Amino acid sequence: MGSLQMKTRFFALVTTLAFLAFGSPGWAAITANSIVTTQTPKAYKAQITNASGTAAVNLVNPGTNGTKVISIVCSNTDTSAYNVTFSVLRSSTTYFLDTVAIPASAGYSASAPPVSILNTTNIPGIPLDSDGNPYLFLEPTDTLQMANGATIAAGKAISCHTVAADF
Repeated sequence: MGSLQMKTRFFALVTTLAFLAFGSPGWAAITANSIVTTQTPKAYKAQITNASGTAAVNLVNPGTNGTKVISIVCSNTDTSAYNVTFSVLRSSTTYFLDTVAIPASAGYSASAPPVSILNTTNIPGIPLDSDGNPYLFLEPTDTLQMANGATIAAGKAISCHTVAADF
């Protein structure tokens, strides 16, 4: 009996040490590992208004270790359509991604849905993850921006909502 009791205690000690060393799969602690995964979900929002004119508006300022953008959806409260250009600013250089048409009242009326920006139609060659979803990596020094091709009417706005996660 003493030998069985000693083996049980030894097993309990080894199990406890293993959990302390390697962690439990059920714990949600952020740890350094050899697999790079996003750590902090983000929901960025930005608007182009009459005051913005045609100047670029910052949509995403990445985290310290970079950011993975997985969705950009835009709506328009104006009864006029606009062409919005999306670009990445790095240092003082602007790298254009695409110009996307945002229809009149998109996402603001039942007859015009909001516009999804990240897709292979708008940005051919955009990478797809293992589930077939498009994404965009931003380095820590990048800024994802948007600019309207014309000044939007007073009191109206083009709103873009971005789902992303920092590394």
